[in-house]
Amino acid sequence: MENHKTFLNVEYTQTDKNLEKHLHKLLREQGFDTIMIDDIPVRIPTPDFTAIFLSRHDITHFLASGLVLRHFCDLALFFEKNRARINFINFENVIKEEGLCNFICSFLAIGQTYLGMPKGSFPEFSIDQQQVATLANRVLEDTFYNKYRSIDKKEIETMWVPRRKLLGIKHLFRSKWKYDSIENGLFFKSFIFRIYQDLQSLKWN
Repeated sequence: MENHKTFLNVEYTQTDKNLEKHLHKLLREQGFDTIMIDDIPVRIPTPDFTAIFLSRHDITHFLASGLVLRHFCDLALFFEKNRARINFINFENVIKEEGLCNFICSFLAIGQTYLGMPKGSFPEFSIDQQQVATLANRVLEDTFYNKYRSIDKKEIETMWVPRRKLLGIKHLFRSKWKYDSIENGLFFKSFIFRIYQDLQSLKWN
């Protein structure tokens, strides 16, 4: 379980700041749902809230280290189950405004093409479907052949810090195409921010 002061990492990108505002707006307008777990009422976000949060969460992980098939399956199942309750017009407007539409559609395309989700599970957004199909194939290739994710977590944690930093930068450059798929110039913004974070931490031993 994770605890955060904000829903998204608003100190990292303008996109997260913008989406954070959308999420708070949805909370004010829609409140929350309630489910029962062992006779205990538990508050959960509405599907409109979760659609934006889960989409951004998956993209953030994809940029940082890559995803596994479970992520695509979870996302597809969520949208399929909650389709009737999601305002897809608003959802499409929000993710397009932040440059996330192609990636989200490619994630859902993987769920439909390779994970058995029935056709018609998700609405077709007004984008280039061939471009989405091409991107979905590249995302899937990254999922199966991501060298960075194949490194044992303990090995990374115990690695000499300068070497770990260089490994992270090498992975970032290999992932440049991901950032370019969202926004021109985003890669270099992320690279500069990564260097800034490393200099701020000064934990080199």
